[in-house]
Amino acid sequence: MAHTFPEQQLKELGFRPVEDQERLILQYDFLYEPENQIYQLFIPIESDKNGQEVIRFDEPDIAGSGGVALEVRQAAIDKLKELQHTYELATVQNGAMAQTEQEMKRLGAEMDHMPTNSELLEDDIIPDPRQ
Repeated sequence: MAHTFPEQQLKELGFRPVEDQERLILQYDFLYEPENQIYQLFIPIESDKNGQEVIRFDEPDIAGSGGVALEVRQAAIDKLKELQHTYELATVQNGAMAQTEQEMKRLGAEMDHMPTNSELLEDDIIPDPRQ
């Protein structure tokens, strides 16, 4: 089946499309290093009114063996936000945030030095939920 999202770009980030009986989803295998445990992140893809497929980064599901602890969920969401940001930077059009590959790398390097939501919470700082 042909998709309207850049499938190759998503594969390069580690996502893979998975056919579900109800809808198409993307799977990402997330390594939670403190436990050396792999959890699967599932991101649904929905069609908009124009028939374009929309990746719902804002609706992830996390699966793992047994229950998934809050700190694992937070780390997974932080990783997903990072992947979403990288994906969006790679798919922007001219005139957007990064116009060249060099600028995109510079912005990525800046993001690497920004604290994650988990790190902010450890420092008793409330993270911005929209970032």
